[in-house]
Amino acid sequence: MEWGQRAVADGRDLEARTQVQWASIIALNGWVNAGVEMVPPVHLIEHALSAHHDMAHGAGLVVVNPAYMRFIARARPERLAQFVRRIFGLAPEGKDELRLAMEGIDRFEVFLRTIGCPTRLSALGIKDDLLVRYAQDAVLVIRGEDGNLPGRPPLSNEDIIEVLRSAP
Repeated sequence: MEWGQRAVADGRDLEARTQVQWASIIALNGWVNAGVEMVPPVHLIEHALSAHHDMAHGAGLVVVNPAYMRFIARARPERLAQFVRRIFGLAPEGKDELRLAMEGIDRFEVFLRTIGCPTRLSALGIKDDLLVRYAQDAVLVIRGEDGNLPGRPPLSNEDIIEVLRSAP
């Protein structure tokens, strides 16, 4: 987050640009999925969006990711609370983990906006008239044995629609 802000503030800052590029290499080389036989669901949901709209995969991920994080926080608040503690240094201070997770996700979304990223489907020109189709298409790419998009938790078509609706 520190390097991203610096790179956006001064595109000539080679150290910041190098660090951002290094972070993207780490994020995309498969290390984060080592030992896990699963493509991150947020990517599959976004692929369904960019298959229908002329947009960069990264722009779609920036919109879908906070919405997806809010969805999974209800099922795995401890995991998202861990993210908040590590990235933002926030301690629970009497808050339950779900509340802490939601506060951190809000902060993450604010950060994304400060570096000029879209955080809503509408910012990408996407309306909610095809949400059912996007959900169906996301599940078509990789369908688990239960018919859902693999993940923790697995996502049904209705779950995917709920994620997308939360990022109007």
